[in-house]
Amino acid sequence: MNLFKNIFSISLIGLFVLYALIAYYKYEQKFSSEQRSFTLSLNELNRYNSDLKYNILQSSIFAYYNQDETTEHIELLEKSYMKLRDEEILKNKNYSQVKKSIEELKPVLDAKIDAIRKYLIINAGIKNSFIFLSRQASKSQNYFATNNAIHEQINSLMTLFSNARRIQDESYINMNLKVLHADKNLTEEQKEYITTFNLHATYLLKNFNQFIQLVDNILDDKIDSKTNMIDKEFAKSLQKDMQALNYFATTLIIVLLLLIIIIIYLFVKISHENKLLKAARYDLDYSLTHDKLTDLYNRNAFEKVVLTPDNDYTLLLINIDKFKEVNDLYGNTIGNQVLQEVSKFIRFDSLKYSNAKYFRIGGDEFAILLENMSIQEVKNLADSLSRSIALHRFLISGISINLTVSIAVNDQHPLLENADMALKYIKSFPEVSYIVFDSKMNLLEKIKKNIEIINLVKEAVHDDRVVPFFQPILNIKTKKIEKYEALVRVLNTDGSVIMPLDFLDIIKKTSVYQDITRIMINKVIAVAKDKPYRFSMNISMQDISNEEFMRVFFTQLELNKSSNFNLDIELLETESLYDIAKIEKFIADVKKYGSKVLIDDFGSGYSNFSYFSYLDIDILKVDGSIIKEVLKDDKKLQILKAIHRFAFAIGVDTIAEFVENRGLFDTVEEIGITYAQGYFIGKPSPALLEDDNFAL
Repeated sequence: MNLFKNIFSISLIGLFVLYALIAYYKYEQKFSSEQRSFTLSLNELNRYNSDLKYNILQSSIFAYYNQDETTEHIELLEKSYMKLRDEEILKNKNYSQVKKSIEELKPVLDAKIDAIRKYLIINAGIKNSFIFLSRQASKSQNYFATNNAIHEQINSLMTLFSNARRIQDESYINMNLKVLHADKNLTEEQKEYITTFNLHATYLLKNFNQFIQLVDNILDDKIDSKTNMIDKEFAKSLQKDMQALNYFATTLIIVLLLLIIIIIYLFVKISHENKLLKAARYDLDYSLTHDKLTDLYNRNAFEKVVLTPDNDYTLLLINIDKFKEVNDLYGNTIGNQVLQEVSKFIRFDSLKYSNAKYFRIGGDEFAILLENMSIQEVKNLADSLSRSIALHRFLISGISINLTVSIAVNDQHPLLENADMALKYIKSFPEVSYIVFDSKMNLLEKIKKNIEIINLVKEAVHDDRVVPFFQPILNIKTKKIEKYEALVRVLNTDGSVIMPLDFLDIIKKTSVYQDITRIMINKVIAVAKDKPYRFSMNISMQDISNEEFMRVFFTQLELNKSSNFNLDIELLETESLYDIAKIEKFIADVKKYGSKVLIDDFGSGYSNFSYFSYLDIDILKVDGSIIKEVLKDDKKLQILKAIHRFAFAIGVDTIAEFVENRGLFDTVEEIGITYAQGYFIGKPSPALLEDDNFAL
């Protein structure tokens, strides 16, 4: 009976222990999950706050900034706070002090956001007035004589404003400074110039101190100090909870010695969970400062390092040339291995510099940050590194890959922004492997100029000022105009014509390029309808690779197929036709609508004769760099003859571009070229010629 009682008692104890263990396990799992979630939310709030401060600092220094990006950062900061405030663990009364501290953070957060909104308003005015004054200063020669003392006043004011904005020091601005004085002997235009100049100068004088105070207020780390306090309070409450859990487990061990194995198992499991928790926290901290693929420091770590004002840093920004081609050719797996090998190579090649820090900034860009080194030493390292990589064969999964890199060296703040501009600049010079940033390069001004061009073309698209000009193409045998090439032009607001050379290369890197091509197609088709000529226009590999654009393009051809028009397509020989299968399909599809396909600028660069083995080409346009030289360069003449013989042998017509005079015309006619195009035949014009016949 006692045995049964004992068994019953032990069973009850066992059930109780089992229940206690199950309850303990579930609670611990829930507790760990809530703890991790709270930690992640707090770190997220700190990260978004850091991002916002960096965004404000960046926008306060540079003339161009994206206000939408700042607004997005504010929204992310607010959302991260709401997420932190609503964390499940805060419902536990043991964390009431943590919850209270989080609620006390709200007015601090609101005050910062309010300051940012005020800053955005005044920042827009400051930057607009500064840009306006810069433009006005450049126009002063139009209003005042060169020796006029007013130029010195203007330069003095502009230097003051420029230095104050660059160093962000309110003491630079003296409210007692005088603006320009309008002498009574000045003309009305001069007085109006001075009045306008003074309005904006006065605005800067009155508002700059407030601008600096707002920036300083925003960058103040009150939120960081509050979150640090929250983190400490959370750790303190967490420690109490952990102690309570340990006490409970210890009590179970003492009371239920007969079930020691189960209790030991539970403690082993608890220990394992704690290790996982610590590992997760370590991984989280590590991921905030390191790149997972290469184990180098990441961009977040870089930004924290360079914000330290007391260190003298020089930056090497390294970009792998044509890395996209490696990914396209071998796949992302090989591409990732290439990045890993390059990161190892960079560290190994510069091991002699003990003060070097290594970063993967993102994508195929790496950075080496060197402290207290002369610019000449860093240049030597850049030269050595670029040469070593170019000579090294990277063996990845049995594949030998040769790489080159472009390197920008910079020791002027902001380090990354200046180096990035220099790196983009060096891409225009393939023969140069590294460059040292110099403020005299005026790279920022070039970027501003590019932005102005982009905005100008955007406005032209919006105002329907993108138009086709038509250049006649003559059949040399019949002496009749049979074709026209449609060339894009942008009309300025004053009616002047902006040539493609001034905008097309820049616009090709933006979404506006597709808008221009779409407008050209519509307008060329409208002109070509029911005309007894063939019309041609350029279509790039970029256009062909854009599925949405191709859909619109073929929709237009389909809608107008009943009209009597002939639209031919010119493919640039100088542009990489990297997806031959896609080009073949495009040519097959476009020929269904009666179009012919031309290779434009043939003979420039390295002409790819292999195109003709698998692409159905109808016409070759010989590049103007050959045609213009045939009368004085016998080699160019022989090249032209060779191209003609090649084209004749494969049954392809030829067009000679840049036929500018009678001598060139007679030469291409004698060789047997099919068509001639150039100023001797006719200049590009918005209207077609009235007479098809060409009189020599």
